[in-house]
Amino acid sequence: MSGFNPAYLRAKQAVDSRSRNQRVWNRFLQELEGGFRPKTVLDLGAGSGAFLALILSETGLRDFDYIPLDADGGLLKALMEGQQDSILKERNIRIQPQEARLETFLQQNTDRFDLILTNAFLDLVHLKSVADPLFGLLNPGGLFYSTLLFDGVTTFLPELDPPVDQQVEALYHASMVTSGQSGYKAGRTLLALLMNSPLTILEAGSSDWAIVPRNGQYESSEEALLRSILDFHKEVLLRELSAISGGSLAPEKTLSEAVIQDWLRKRNSQFDEGRLALLTHQWDMLAIK
Repeated sequence: MSGFNPAYLRAKQAVDSRSRNQRVWNRFLQELEGGFRPKTVLDLGAGSGAFLALILSETGLRDFDYIPLDADGGLLKALMEGQQDSILKERNIRIQPQEARLETFLQQNTDRFDLILTNAFLDLVHLKSVADPLFGLLNPGGLFYSTLLFDGVTTFLPELDPPVDQQVEALYHASMVTSGQSGYKAGRTLLALLMNSPLTILEAGSSDWAIVPRNGQYESSEEALLRSILDFHKEVLLRELSAISGGSLAPEKTLSEAVIQDWLRKRNSQFDEGRLALLTHQWDMLAIK
């Protein structure tokens, strides 16, 4: 989760927790109840440890090595500092952080794992390039559990001007498709790759965000997350204006400065007044090797 600060991740974690697909989670719990006891757990794009926190609070898993992988050493440090040593000791959990990009890790790693976790991360890598070596990291009988993987919808409500809203969404999604990333189609891409892999899908389902004000108010985590998403949109749209002014993009190919500034002003006003909702589409998937 490189590039995201811990405060944003904390706000996101609260919304993620309620959005996680319960059917997929219950299928994972069924595997645990059936005797699945991983000894090695790899957490891809571990960030500040949201998946570990879930495992510790909602399951009785113990006696395993936990390997959080992230390119951001600051987030790994926050993960380590956020743990209670007494709980780790009592449950015999050993944390072995790995600071590296996934692509580098796949090239250098020779270990295999019983459980691979990943939360809202695989849109940041080129899935078609890493899928085979990634799935190859699993031991026979191992589980692959991916949650909250983005898949192509970022909708603000109520609508302003539908064609403008659609073009803003398209620009935002296009900004995710940089070199080496799966971007806004990551969810459907992973599902297709799993279906054509040696793994068997045990369960899959949506884990959409729905941030909706109640009586003009947001929960604190919703407010912080929605503010961040609006700021991300602002960055994308201002880059678009910069490309126009710099001559690298023809004005007729995109939205005008007046339209962009008007859209940002109206969306920020809706947010300030507690009248803005956000819907995003994501996937959860559980597979076994």
